[in-house]
Amino acid sequence: MAYVSLKRITKQYGDVKAVDDVDLEIDEHEFVTLLGPSGSGKTTLLMILAGFVTPDKGTVFVNNKDITEIQPYRRNIGMVFQNYALFPHMTVYENIAYPLKMKRTSRQKIPQLVEKALETVKLKGFKDRYPAQLSGGQQQRVALARAMVFRPPILLMDEPLGALDKKLREHMQLELKHIQEKVGITILYVTHDQEEALSMSTKIAVINEGHIEHVGTATEIYDHPANQFVADFIGETNIFRAEIYGVDDDCIHIEGPCIRRIKANTLKPVEIGQNVHLAVRPEKITFIETTEQNHCVYRGVVEDIIYLGDITKFYVRLSDLPQDEQEGLVVVKVQNRLGGVQRKQGDNVQIGWNEMDATIV
Repeated sequence: MAYVSLKRITKQYGDVKAVDDVDLEIDEHEFVTLLGPSGSGKTTLLMILAGFVTPDKGTVFVNNKDITEIQPYRRNIGMVFQNYALFPHMTVYENIAYPLKMKRTSRQKIPQLVEKALETVKLKGFKDRYPAQLSGGQQQRVALARAMVFRPPILLMDEPLGALDKKLREHMQLELKHIQEKVGITILYVTHDQEEALSMSTKIAVINEGHIEHVGTATEIYDHPANQFVADFIGETNIFRAEIYGVDDDCIHIEGPCIRRIKANTLKPVEIGQNVHLAVRPEKITFIETTEQNHCVYRGVVEDIIYLGDITKFYVRLSDLPQDEQEGLVVVKVQNRLGGVQRKQGDNVQIGWNEMDATIV
């Protein structure tokens, strides 16, 4: 059994199932992120592991021990909330020392443990300040130090970086990852930010409407999504309707309203005649100058252009589609670099992708 194991967890509020028969396993020292839209059930699942919410059904195991009925303060689990929940009338030192006092830690050990926690989050010299005298990033570090000071084997984090600006949030993502690797703690992290999950996690569990849709590494989830929801929610993707017309040992043959007969890959079994969706990431699509460069080549017109600094997004309307066809607006991402070919609205272009960069979902 994994170090943390949630078995058939269900929690219902009225007619709404916030969590519906969920299984999740977390190995020791992993950084696992629950990723999903608002209302998907990720915070409820986190609170069930913390002990603040009791499941209607299911069992919670930690290190092979059933803790489902154990009170939160007896679970030895650290928690970092979105609003940090620091005591405003206490100094940084007093905030971090608080859980040690509650656990009746020896008075002689408390200063040493607090100093060690401050050193870990790089806040030495801040112990006499109050929360109001700290920046958002510093308050987040104090909350992290307080959650880790009693050395819990598991740390739960509920969107702790949501209130920070983009640059500080990205910096704190790296800091959290480094701290987790240094301390070796097991983390279950909740966020709705796809980039945050991809950059920090050893494993991601994508959750939607109380169900876990896909569990895997960042690469697995991004490049080989389990279904259309995962493909559409993680990053940005182009989705085409298609039908299976052939199955070989190493590839699948498909066609659809927007795509001619081409090959694609899939991780799940399919049958001839089955209706599917094809996902192609915008950065996998390129502008093609000659038809020999790529097997999957399509003509279109540049309909819109968005400049984003490091990249430019081109919206290309595919040609030769039925007039009532709503599909066919393809997003192409191009890195901005010197010497790149410039295109403008209204240009006739050819776009294409490597057939094995297309995934059936």
